[in-house]
Formats: sequence, C-alpha cells, structure tokens
Amino acid sequence: DCKVGAPWRRMTSLEQVEPPDPAKIKLTEEGFQQIAAQRNASRMATFVERVIRHSGGWVSDTDSLLSFSRDLTATNSQLPYSEMFATFAENPEWASWPASVACIADRSASVAEVGAATKLACQSMLEFDCSS
Repeated sequence: DCKVGAPWRRMTSLEQVEPPDPAKIKLTEEGFQQIAAQRNASRMATFVERVIRHSGGWVSDTDSLLSFSRDLTATNSQLPYSEMFATFAENPEWASWPASVACIADRSASVAEVGAATKLACQSMLEFDCSS
C-alpha cells in the first residue's frame, strides 16, 4: 500500500484514464494519431466518418468504411492524416461528396482550424472552389 509522502500511489477505478472519444476528439493530425494508437477499427471508423461529414460528404458503405479503418489501425500502418485525405481525393466507392462542393461553414471552428483545413484542401484536392 501507498504511504503518505510516497512519490506514487495506486489509481482508483474512477481515476483511470479513458481513451480519447472518436466522436468528440478534434479532427486534427493529433486527434487522428490518438485514435489510431487505440488500434480499434470501429473507433477509427467513427473518427473517419466525422472527417467525411465535416468535409461535406457521407459514407455509403459502412462495411467498406470499417475495412478502410482496419487498414488505418493495423499495427504496421503509419498512415499520416494527410494520406487519409489523399484517399478521399481518389473518390473511394464507399464515400461520396456532392459533384459541386461549395464551402461548408463550421461555426465552431477557430481561425487557425479554418486556415489549416483550407491549406490541406488546397494541397490535397484536385479542385477546390469556394466561389459559390
């Protein structure tokens, strides 16, 4: 048992840290890596679907999404967040985006997040038009 003044103590079950929630974590490289580190395809699928919805798309085949998520969480996979977007730019059969995408506002995004998302879109997408 721990003694008063000891440099460590046992954690109670209430104090144990829960893994980051893929339904709530920020949609960033860091958030992606935290979910990938869990090595749980179902949790990664939740994160990936949020990214797709955030970019104006939708998932049309959840089984294929889960298969893609298994690849992302494989122990030998070191796929960076940007490569996930490159996959989206190739129009995977299991996800869709409108043919003519207009910019979609995320009212909760910070200025830095909007700038980072715009930079990523300009680097990854073949076409990007916010004029409409």
